[in-house]
Amino acid sequence: MDQKLYLSIDCGFDKFKCCIGDYLLAFSSKMIDVTNSINALSVADGDNTYIEYKGSVYMFGDSIDQIISMKSNLEMYAEDLDSYRNKNRFKDRTFHISLLAAIGYSIIAYDTIYNPEKDVDQHLFRNLDNLHYFIGIALPYNSMNEWPQIKEFLKQRHQFKIRRGSKSCTFDFDLDLSKANFLCNAQVITAFLFQGASSDGNLTINKAALPCIMMDAGYKTVGLFELAKDLSINPNTADSNTEHAMYNVDKLVEAEVRKAGREDFSYLQVQYHARGEGAPTVRRNKTIINVKDIYEKILEEEAIKLCKLLEDKKYSLDDVENIFITGGTGIAYYPHIKKFMAENYGLTKVVLTNRADDGSEISPMYAIVIGLHKQLKYRYK
Repeated sequence: MDQKLYLSIDCGFDKFKCCIGDYLLAFSSKMIDVTNSINALSVADGDNTYIEYKGSVYMFGDSIDQIISMKSNLEMYAEDLDSYRNKNRFKDRTFHISLLAAIGYSIIAYDTIYNPEKDVDQHLFRNLDNLHYFIGIALPYNSMNEWPQIKEFLKQRHQFKIRRGSKSCTFDFDLDLSKANFLCNAQVITAFLFQGASSDGNLTINKAALPCIMMDAGYKTVGLFELAKDLSINPNTADSNTEHAMYNVDKLVEAEVRKAGREDFSYLQVQYHARGEGAPTVRRNKTIINVKDIYEKILEEEAIKLCKLLEDKKYSLDDVENIFITGGTGIAYYPHIKKFMAENYGLTKVVLTNRADDGSEISPMYAIVIGLHKQLKYRYK
């Protein structure tokens, strides 16, 4: 009998968040074509990760942030990375291949975690045909119409290689997804399922927590909807806002850093400096510019603007019991939104969705993919 494998992927503009089995992982969704670089696949080392598919070679994952922190590399790849960070990305072949990379990378991570005795340098996935795949994909609310084309691409046999890590491991995939079962849902809906459904997918939310506002704040969009006590959604206030996401924060930071003298600075570099992975400052001759301080100031301003948007769009801020906040950007916005609501709507609770079913703490950036995983397992029991 074939073994079932459940895999869910939240297709964020900044990161892929994946749940395979019960194992969670996240990595940058940036991808660059390095086919014409010198022998790219054969020299992979460090944290660099590559996928080779139908004659093309792409680098993907977290190491790209380190690469584009240098001006010369940024100039080389900025145009491709910029074009990949808009809603048209879901129509693009590069996105389709990045989904394959996410699937393959998740299988590798799962396999090496749960089968540590295997020699990962030599292990080829020869038994993939014995798996019955159930794959969930979460997309932005306004990009759900792209799902038929994405599914058409995925639902076939794929042969590709993934090379990763300091051990220079190459993994050969012959992955037949033609008989896989797929599920797609909007990110903001599955974010609610994280909060309101049990691990087996049954709705268990306490009606005392309703009505509520669900806010899924991501890199390029902020998903919003109101949920009434009868679990109905108000279509007039459902929104996928693109004016107050982390991308907008990064673009404003870019402008301020350039104004301070570093005219070649790009929004693509902001998170690397602001999150602590890189130095918090950049230099221009003898001038030191604190990117992180600029970022923190603008972040607070944009969080308040988002609250004002809720007021302008007539959200029922005095009538809802809770505002549930999730997503990577939601983590950053949360303290500022909580403070605003306490000062202006004191009886409405602001809740960061950071508790798993067993009460343990979990990063809100995984809320979407966990909610999707619950729905996937419920749909295909």
